[in-house]
Amino acid sequence: MESMPKHRIAYVLGSASLLNGGVTTAAAAFGRASKAQGAGELAAFAMEDERSARDAGLWDGIPITFCRTRSLGVMRYCPELRAALEEFRPELIHTHGLWLHPMYAAYRHTSRQGIPAVISPQGMLDGWAISQSRWKKAMMGWAFQRRQLERARVMHALTPAEVAGFRAYGLHGLAAIVPNGVRIPTEPSDAAGVVKQAMVARGCDKTLLFFGRLHPKKGLRELIEGWARAKAAFHEGDGWGLAIVGWGDPVYEAEIKALAESSGQGRSIAFFGPIFDAEKDRTIAGCDAFILPSFSEGLPVAVLEAWARARPVVMTRFCYLPEGFASRAALEIEPESASVQEGLASLFAMSSTDRTAMGANGRALVEQRFSEEVVGRMMADVYTWALGGGAAPGFVERY
Repeated sequence: MESMPKHRIAYVLGSASLLNGGVTTAAAAFGRASKAQGAGELAAFAMEDERSARDAGLWDGIPITFCRTRSLGVMRYCPELRAALEEFRPELIHTHGLWLHPMYAAYRHTSRQGIPAVISPQGMLDGWAISQSRWKKAMMGWAFQRRQLERARVMHALTPAEVAGFRAYGLHGLAAIVPNGVRIPTEPSDAAGVVKQAMVARGCDKTLLFFGRLHPKKGLRELIEGWARAKAAFHEGDGWGLAIVGWGDPVYEAEIKALAESSGQGRSIAFFGPIFDAEKDRTIAGCDAFILPSFSEGLPVAVLEAWARARPVVMTRFCYLPEGFASRAALEIEPESASVQEGLASLFAMSSTDRTAMGANGRALVEQRFSEEVVGRMMADVYTWALGGGAAPGFVERY
């Protein structure tokens, strides 16, 4: 008996490398998981950047077309993408992210070919996110983005809260609520990473890790101010160090480094720049707790990765992971320095046994709800339905 032919599914992103941060990490996980579930013949298409070739391994053999870019004022566009999509002849296009030229190319192709589109905004329709670079997003919305969103066969929401963001933007349609997923480590990290070694050298035997893009929405100013206040007020914080791993706009990065230096706690705060690949895993495995004091997220992969390594988490409700608070896998803070101080005081006061138990709760949560296997089955069901394969899955709702 012959097997059924596989549908061709194209993933379209602004960048398919780790320079795209959590968007690429999440998209690659969906690609790997969907491929493992036999969802179809997958291929990815993105603008080329300096890490494109190096990070291709994230996609586990899914072919990627990196399109050269050109500049038009402050915008980048990739004229090769249209021809690349025509050559692949996708039957469905899944875009990850908004406001960039590749999304326009995907919109043109789905419109002209009459094929379904799945769109993952990855938190980019959140009210806080929309308020940033408002003029650019208004221009892109007028040019194509709103029409692309309105034409989608289904919007992919990471959380129910993201569906509310779709409504607030004025959209109406169908939403598939599928969370991000991560790989679950099966073995302990093989060695102490450079971050842990550096923190020990600074006299810090316990490390609180921030891992992500250095951007105002991440609450880094509030983190540093709250850290300085907590360290000064609570002797339980003695021996704790704050490791900040990531990259961002050089001007903003210089500002927060200057803030750390002037905080009176500069010795306990270290910046490490971007870290990738196996060293990233060693960095997460080597920390004693993880923090994300964000104003705005979709559903942060970094938190899931910390939980997968059984690390306790301190985060805001704007990470949209209420399960973490309910299951005692995380401490809740607001993105303000006084709340960060209170959250850190609670963390510092916890015993190692309590921190271990909190991390174990996070690991169990990932295994139950946020593993690649779980989300891969869900996304494969979305593709099957969107391509005309029967009734909508139960997690697809009208909004």
